[in-house]
Amino acid sequence: METMKNIWAIAERIRHIEDCTEEDCTLEKMSREDILRGIAVTGNIDDMEVTFDDIEIYHDKKDLREVIENYILYLVVRSPWHYPGEDCQETEFRIKLDDVTRITGILFEYYPESAILEKKGDKWEECTLTEKQKEDLLTFCRFFRYTD
Repeated sequence: METMKNIWAIAERIRHIEDCTEEDCTLEKMSREDILRGIAVTGNIDDMEVTFDDIEIYHDKKDLREVIENYILYLVVRSPWHYPGEDCQETEFRIKLDDVTRITGILFEYYPESAILEKKGDKWEECTLTEKQKEDLLTFCRFFRYTD
């Protein structure tokens, strides 16, 4: 559950940074929890307040990249079968978040076209997501580069 909350908060941060202008910043409309999760504050955030420094960090693209790269265990891609020497693009990706959570999806021209969140029980099973969560998952996945 925590992993999923963090993905949604990071996706919101990605969208906020893309859309935010100094004159029209909507950060004050966001929840304290989402802001703190978006900057990867860990531990018990129930008693924490958002500081001016947190707001600056939230808007920092370099910090966002660092948060996301440190958040995943690995990202791999694979290609379909093809003859040696043929030009081939990766068509699938997998992002491992932790021991029991991963994202798998389809790439189109190195860009995520779909993504599925899976949890591991006895086997990997797809999580049921709302339309907003599916959109957030794709936003998270589209942050990465899938080429050399």
